[in-house]
Amino acid sequence: MKENKNLPYESWENIEKELFNEEEIQENHKKIAKIHDNFVKKETKRLKKKYKVDFYYDESINDFLPVNKENEYDRLDNKFSHELILARKEKGLTQKDLEEKTGIKQAMIARIESGVTSPTISTAIKLLKALDKTIEVIDIN
Repeated sequence: MKENKNLPYESWENIEKELFNEEEIQENHKKIAKIHDNFVKKETKRLKKKYKVDFYYDESINDFLPVNKENEYDRLDNKFSHELILARKEKGLTQKDLEEKTGIKQAMIARIESGVTSPTISTAIKLLKALDKTIEVIDIN
């Protein structure tokens, strides 16, 4: 490990470069990737057992989503869940924050985001309005 020179740091990458040599950095990244992969496998199994639905990890939102089913409506529900999570995270809100803005219980928001339940149109509109979003009717073909 390199000697720490007490320099101001702007990012973890700068700190990492200051503290470790390239070989140590690569080894640490491999270890982190392995820990992440193991976590994803365990969490996917836990969610499947809890909700009786297959899940996958979506890196774009850093969250788990239910696997799309064959039914077109289920795929649309999953798309809504995905977009809801993206919009909420884009605003920097937690599910609890969204509950406070909408009056919709955090547990219900979690079930909608996980794809376990589908929102009514009025619930979907409340959630989207709080996130400065709207529903658009488009061709599914």
